[in-house]
Amino acid sequence: MGKQYSAEIERSFKVLDDRALTDYLTRIAENIAKNSDAQMPITVRLLDIEQIQAFTLPGGYQYVSRGLLLRLESESELAGVLARGIAHTALRSAARLMTRANWANVGNIPLIFVGPSVPPNRVSGLNIPLTWLSLNRGFEQQADYVGAQYLYKAGYSAEGLVRAIERIWPTTPLTAKAFSPFPPTPDRVKALRKEIDRLPKRAGEIASTPEFDGFEQRLRSWKPTEPVSTPSLSNPQPQ
Repeated sequence: MGKQYSAEIERSFKVLDDRALTDYLTRIAENIAKNSDAQMPITVRLLDIEQIQAFTLPGGYQYVSRGLLLRLESESELAGVLARGIAHTALRSAARLMTRANWANVGNIPLIFVGPSVPPNRVSGLNIPLTWLSLNRGFEQQADYVGAQYLYKAGYSAEGLVRAIERIWPTTPLTAKAFSPFPPTPDRVKALRKEIDRLPKRAGEIASTPEFDGFEQRLRSWKPTEPVSTPSLSNPQPQ
């Protein structure tokens, strides 16, 4: 199922095909996956779009956008984004949400978002059941907690996930919060820091690396070979 949806996404969005960039992302994801409960390979794809986007599909498929990665300032922040996606894979969030979405007639594309944006028709309409939003927020909160543990086990500073959340989930107006699938950012940060404080203290945690600096520089210098057309999000399609 994940392979099928992955093919649909890659027909709509341009994947940034740069071996050095994708190899770096893959190495980080594999390190986290080895320290996780995920029972399947993790496949990371880099989307060549400026929008801040990241999402996880069934089957371990994870997508992150160039725009999101350029917001991050350290390897632990990048690892934190990937750890949340891997947590969703281990928790089978997309499949669980798909079951409930079908039941609630909200749509049948089982996307679990790691970034702050979702298709407008999924969060802006008054017809979205509050029970569905509550379920999705529960999945996102679980991914915060579990992702922080994976990040810690992989040798990173779990604080990197907190900083990533603060950078890519800006505080939203009260009206938007009511229809967001994510808990309010201040509440998420407070709960996550409380969870991180329970982890044993240790020396030598990875905050960042020279490899991240090289990755960021290469990403900033990347020039698309042709204009990229981003699909409209007015229809229920992956973003």
